[in-house]
Amino acid sequence: MTKPQNLFVYGTLRDPALVKELTGRSFDTEEAWLLDHERRQLPHTYPFVVPAPGHRVRGLLLRNVDSAALAALDRYECEGVLYARVRARVKTRHGIEDAYVYVARGDALPYCEPNSSTRP
Repeated sequence: MTKPQNLFVYGTLRDPALVKELTGRSFDTEEAWLLDHERRQLPHTYPFVVPAPGHRVRGLLLRNVDSAALAALDRYECEGVLYARVRARVKTRHGIEDAYVYVARGDALPYCEPNSSTRP
C-alpha cells in the first residue's frame, strides 16, 4: 500500500459531502494556494487549472488521501481523459508543500461541460 498523499482541490471537490460520497470518508482539510497555476472556466464548463508562472489559485488541501480514495477521485475527475493528476507546489500555513492536483488536459477542454452527453 502506498503512503497517503495530499490533494489540492479548487472546484467541486471542495464540497466535503461530495468527497465523502465519492470516497466513503472524510479528510482533514485546510485552506491553501496552488502556486504557478491559474484557474479558468469556459462558459458552461467545469473549472480547470493550467500552469501559469507567477499566478496562484485558492482552494483546499485534502490531507492524507489514501490510494483507494485517490482512485475514486480519479474516476470522478475522468483522470487521463479530462484531467491529469500531477504533482505541484502549494502554500499552506505550514509553508510550501507538494500535493497532487487535477489539471486540464488541453485536448479534453471541449468535453468538460457539466452533464454533457459527450463527457466520458
